[in-house]
Amino acid sequence: MMASRSRNKFRLLSGGSIALLLAAVPAAVALACSAQPVWRPGGNQGGGQGGGHQGGHQDGQSGSGWQLTTSYMPGYGPMPVRVVLLVLVQAQAAAQAQAKVQAQVRATVQAQAPAKVQVLVLDNSGAGSGSSNPNAQQYLDAHNSVRSAHGANALVWDDKLASAAQNWAYNCKFEHSQGAVGPYGENLAAGTGSYSPAQGVQDWANEASEYNPNNPQFSHFTQMVWKATTNLGCAVATCGGIFDSGDPAQFYVCEYDPPGNVQGQYAQNVQA
Repeated sequence: MMASRSRNKFRLLSGGSIALLLAAVPAAVALACSAQPVWRPGGNQGGGQGGGHQGGHQDGQSGSGWQLTTSYMPGYGPMPVRVVLLVLVQAQAAAQAQAKVQAQVRATVQAQAPAKVQVLVLDNSGAGSGSSNPNAQQYLDAHNSVRSAHGANALVWDDKLASAAQNWAYNCKFEHSQGAVGPYGENLAAGTGSYSPAQGVQDWANEASEYNPNNPQFSHFTQMVWKATTNLGCAVATCGGIFDSGDPAQFYVCEYDPPGNVQGQYAQNVQA
């Protein structure tokens, strides 16, 4: 069974206590010298949002807490260089402390984030040998191991079929497309929990025991091993409405070309 996924949004809070520390710096310097530095608060964004996990995590970003500008005071001239350097060193130390706290906050939030997250996961499987999606090879291997055992040649990956399968998977309806995505053969499977592509294909293959060559009937298995079929394209979507419980389910769609399960052609295409 497949892992259900849940979306977790959180917000990183930063800058509160650090801003107080920074605010104290100019006040201390003002008491020590006659020339006054000008401090003004810079923009501070209190964190960012982490999206559902799909290959990555986005950390919150914060703006600068304070900005230092030098100024001239009538009759006194520019601020003494030693005072400016003192303020800059103190500000730098405070900024480093702020960065350390933010890093600790991010690490804590990431450590507490749930391991399972829910997002709409769409699998745009590419060509077999050049695909960046590992599921493409899973689909092919699962099909071709069964086809080999039943005297059928290996299928090859087809991006056009994968796109058609993805279009139907988007609908999250556990019913056949009836040719809406193209004139192809089609198999469907769905399961909750850690339900992998290989498990979906194996469920189709398990129907082999029900096949009777003396009275052939169409099934997922017969389409899988149909000898005249040469191309395969599959996709998956995580859908919440397939089962009555409403639990997230992996919905697998595979398209086949040329289509199998043609009446009157079982004898030459299906080897039991």
